[in-house]
Amino acid sequence: MALTDFVRVNGDVYSWKSCVARIDNEDLTRKMTAFDYEQKRDRKQAYGNDRSGGPVGPTSGKYDPGTPTLSLHRDYALAIKAYLAQKAGGKSYGNAKFTFQFQLVEASNDVVAVTFKDCKITGSKDSQKEGPDELTTDLTLQPQKIIESVNGQDLVLYDDTEEA
Repeated sequence: MALTDFVRVNGDVYSWKSCVARIDNEDLTRKMTAFDYEQKRDRKQAYGNDRSGGPVGPTSGKYDPGTPTLSLHRDYALAIKAYLAQKAGGKSYGNAKFTFQFQLVEASNDVVAVTFKDCKITGSKDSQKEGPDELTTDLTLQPQKIIESVNGQDLVLYDDTEEA
């Protein structure tokens, strides 16, 4: 596949207006104010008794799905917490396991879906300040895996050789 520029209708590229988000298929798009995530695969070079002193190869590494942060309007963040506590069968919204999906949808581009599997909430941050801005809550997620999909083709950073 050649990495070339894509043909775009009206020149549109992905933007904030292209974003769609869901928790357990519940649409969050209009209530979401920000979302960010990062994943890593920490691979180290292995050395042996090679005359060159150079590495003999990398390890398969250790996958870290990171801690994505989802920012929402305060009232909806509270509703999500209540939903997750009920799902967990108690008061703790941190005990509930859920799927979070983030999509980029633009008529002229590929559909990109990022699925965060087996998430739990591990943090909640609220801040208030004087002014006309809306109040928001930042929820910190802890997924077990992140699966990126472009037009139905799954792409992963972790080593998937043992998956069925």
